[in-house]
Formats: sequence, C-alpha cells, structure tokens
Amino acid sequence: MKYLIAFILLLFSMNVYADEQSVYDRVTERGEIRCGYLPWKYFVDIDPNTGEFSGIVVDYMEQLGANLGLEIKWVEEVGRGDYPQGLKQGRYDVYCTSLTVTAERARVSDFVQPFVVSLFEVFVRDGDTRFDYNLDALNSEEISFIAGEGDVFSKIIRNRFPKARLVELPQLSTDADPLMFLATGKADAIVMNSHIGATFMRNNPNQIRKVELDSPLRYIPISVVTKYDEYRFTRMLDMATREMLDNGSMDRILSKYGVIGDSFLPIAPPYKR
Repeated sequence: MKYLIAFILLLFSMNVYADEQSVYDRVTERGEIRCGYLPWKYFVDIDPNTGEFSGIVVDYMEQLGANLGLEIKWVEEVGRGDYPQGLKQGRYDVYCTSLTVTAERARVSDFVQPFVVSLFEVFVRDGDTRFDYNLDALNSEEISFIAGEGDVFSKIIRNRFPKARLVELPQLSTDADPLMFLATGKADAIVMNSHIGATFMRNNPNQIRKVELDSPLRYIPISVVTKYDEYRFTRMLDMATREMLDNGSMDRILSKYGVIGDSFLPIAPPYKR
C-alpha cells in the first residue's frame, strides 16, 4: 500500500510540474504584461483624482509593450521588500518600478536590461564642509549616518564607511525621513539618490547640502524586475529595452521628465565612434 501511495504522489507532483506555465507562455497567451508597481515621483505617478498612471517607468513599459504587441496592466501596488513573493505567486509578471540593481536582489529575482543610471551622493547639514573632497573623513566612529533598515543606502554606508555609526529607520519609513533626521541634527550624514536630495533642498532651503566631490559616490543602474529562472521572458524584455535605448525612445522619455543631468544619466551605448 505504501508503494501505491508513493506512486500516486509521484504522478501528482509530475502533473503539477507539467501543468506549470512559464511566464513567457502566460504573457504571450494573454497578450498582456501584468505590472506590480510602487509609486515614486517622476517614475510611477498616480493621479489621485483620475487614477491615471504617468512617469518614466510607465512610459517605458507602455512603449515596450506596444513594441512587443502586448498590453500593459497595472494591477497591484507592492513595497520594495515584498515584490519577490508576488512574482513567485504569479500575481504580476514584472515588478514595474525603478529598482536599483544589487547582488542581494539578484538572489531572489532577475533584472531586465537597465534603462537609466542613478547617481548616489552624500548629504550633510547646511554649512558643514568638513567632508568636501575628503570622503575618508566620514569613515570614523565619531560620525553617524542614518538610513532605512536594509535599504540600498544602508548597504552602501556599511560598505564604504564601516567605522561610522549607522542608525537604521524602520522599513516603513519614507525616503524623506532620513533627510528630515539629517536636517534636524539627528545624524551627521546620509547617502541618498541625488534626485531625492536635490528635491528636498529645493523645498527646504538652507537645511542640508551635498558633499562636494570630484564624482558621485556611486553610479547604480536602475531596472525593472522579473521572476528568477524565467530566462525566455526576461530575455525578450532585455531585447525590447535594448531596442528602445538604441533607437532613442528611452532618451525621449527621460527628456520629457527632465531628470537627466545631476541626478540620472542615460545608459551608455555599447559602441564608441
């Protein structure tokens, strides 16, 4: 009897495996890509009155879908820490937000060809010039940083300034929270995307400043994310993105929102004339 039960369980598991549909087959069969998303200004904006989506990632995905003959549907808002589970469960096919490419995230998901590069800088309180052109001075037990728990900024701080004290905010904190803590003197420095820091400085003059350096602290590519081990689907999106980079579509989208320059850079072409 126990052998019969084992045989039945084996057949059942084989049938489940055989019936499991790849993301590529599911998407092409439905004719649509289902997007999980996270609102972020300039990248995924949602009009509170109409519910209409706009932004760099929205335009990028809509154009990518049109080029592939696939409709884009925005189905679920998902936090950066929760997106792998939704991809695994098939609730959406792509995590359509501006996510920095990191090794840790690559362990649980796959990245599509990046479409823009984000610049990361160090910010301090207004009037503090101790660290201009001298980042090593920040790597001291006397210096405190603040960042969100487990986010990319926290990891950069631990890697680049291991001697400094790091205060981590809860995961539910916003990007603006470390900036406010810095402005109110609760930390000496933070690492932040240049765009977020520049926006804060425009809205809150004379509170913080960017540390002057010869070059940004980090250049980090930005991408959208797919389920791991879905090579065919991810490769299709890679090629569609590469086409948009090569034919100027991505440059036009980035220019439309005016973010290229001090905060973001376009992906360099794979050739040089």
